[in-house]
Amino acid sequence: MRFFLVSLFLVSLLNGDNLSIKDMDMYEQIKKDKSLKDAFYVSVGTKDILYNVKSEGIIFSIEDSQEEALILTSFKDGYLNRFKLYFSYEIKDNLFHLDKVYFLSFNESCEHELNAIYEVKNKDFNNLTLNKFNSKKIHNLLYEKPIWINEKAHLTKLVSREFLHTYKDIFKLYKTNKSLFKKEIGFLLDRECSKKYYLSEKYLFLNNIELSNNLAFFFDQAGYHKEAIYLLEKILKKYPNRTVAYYNLGDAYWALGDKKKARKAYTTYTEQMCDAGKQKRIPKVVIDRITIKGNLCQ
Repeated sequence: MRFFLVSLFLVSLLNGDNLSIKDMDMYEQIKKDKSLKDAFYVSVGTKDILYNVKSEGIIFSIEDSQEEALILTSFKDGYLNRFKLYFSYEIKDNLFHLDKVYFLSFNESCEHELNAIYEVKNKDFNNLTLNKFNSKKIHNLLYEKPIWINEKAHLTKLVSREFLHTYKDIFKLYKTNKSLFKKEIGFLLDRECSKKYYLSEKYLFLNNIELSNNLAFFFDQAGYHKEAIYLLEKILKKYPNRTVAYYNLGDAYWALGDKKKARKAYTTYTEQMCDAGKQKRIPKVVIDRITIKGNLCQ
């Protein structure tokens, strides 16, 4: 049986006061609160780190902060998915206010590796304070439907600082050291769990389309053409006017030897470039591959 895990982060913002949450009377009250105690495990952590497995070197952080966070963790069926709700403490009313809600997605294979973290927005979370927190109601909100098909939830995938650092290294290696560049891409992709769902969860950021497109380009350049195609087709399904993605898609199909699909992608690329008045910037290799004669934009 799977276990689902819901976590609440209660962030202490004490206007510069270095008092630890563990030293607050309120912390002891929270730990003893029966309505929470029956459903949640209480602990204290750091605000900016959403996931941390130091023994395996896995950290997912989103900002540079050393503010403490009170973590309430509850279990339902499994460890593969979990939620984290962040509450900020406001001294003016001595209350914890709900600040952020996150959904953590884990892989069923690859030793339950973390795939992605999403910020979850829901109007029912607006103006929620801990003193009005109904654990049963919130639990039902989060679990009444799978998060992917819950029309009440709006999900935004986050990019960790750690992944952005890796991405910058890859970008630099692509320009300076192709051999190490391919090894780095291989580290990301050459594994048994690199299935389609894994690729989408791990490397597709539809709210950061340039990052997603560049990753697909790097995958193709490193020889992972199928992975590049998968990401590019996902991108184009959401953003059909992403012109450069058609160019990259054509290159990936051409590298695989599927010239029919490559020409189709190249043709859409040239059409969009012509519509934008950028026909002079279309690479000669594209024109040669789609064998256009005469006026390119007619």
